[in-house]
Amino acid sequence: VDALQVNKYPLTYSNDAKFIETEEYYFRAARTASQPRPWYWIPETFTFKKGDRMLENQELRMTALFVALPNGVKGINYYGYHHTGDWVGFNQSPPLLAEIKKLNAEIKAMEIDFSAALPISIETVGDKKNGVRVYTLWPGEKRMLIVVRNLAYATDREPNDLGNKPRFKVFPKRNVQVTVSKPAWLSDFEVLDLLEKKKVAHQIEKDKIIINIGDLELGRILILKAPEKERPL
Repeated sequence: VDALQVNKYPLTYSNDAKFIETEEYYFRAARTASQPRPWYWIPETFTFKKGDRMLENQELRMTALFVALPNGVKGINYYGYHHTGDWVGFNQSPPLLAEIKKLNAEIKAMEIDFSAALPISIETVGDKKNGVRVYTLWPGEKRMLIVVRNLAYATDREPNDLGNKPRFKVFPKRNVQVTVSKPAWLSDFEVLDLLEKKKVAHQIEKDKIIINIGDLELGRILILKAPEKERPL
C-alpha cells in the first residue's frame, strides 16, 4: 500500500449537524492507521441531482486548509469534475470551482512547509461548539506551524442551488490570542501568516508563546521561523 485514501462523504452519508467535525474524526483515524505511509483526502465535491445540496466553497476551504492540512494530509483529489445522469460535478458550481482553483494555488505555495510537517498536538480552547482549535506541527529545520480554526459556525443540509445560495455561516471572533508551548530549540523567530503573507505580533512568557491573532474568521495558518536575513548589496 502506497497511501490511504479517505472519502467518507459525511455531507450525504451522515446526519451530523456539523459534518466538518465528522470529517476530522476520520482524518485523525486515517493519519493513525496509515503510518508510516501518507494519507490523502477525496472531498465530496459532487451531488446526486441538480439543485440538491452541493458542498460549498467555504465548507471546502475550512476543511481543506484548517482541518485536513493540520492533520497531516499529503494530497487532495476532488471528486468529481463532471458527471452525467443524476449526478452533478463541481464544474456546474461556479463558487466551488473557483474555490478549488484558489485552494490549489494556496496549498502549492505552502508545499515546502507542509510536505514533511509532523502533527504534534491538537487542543480545543473553550467550548467544542464555539471555541477555537489550535493545531501544532513541526516541519523541521527549527520551525513550527500553528493552525488556528474557528469552531463557531453553522450549516445544514438544505438545498443550496449548487452552492449559489450558501447555507454555511461562520461567526467571526475578535481579539483572539492563542498560547502554545515553546520548544527549547526554537529561538530568534518571527510569526508569519502564510495565507495573508504578513507578520503577526507575539510575545514570549517563559516557555510559552502568546500569539495575537486578532480577528478570526475561518482560520489562520502561521509559521514560526527565523527571520529572513537581508542580503548585502
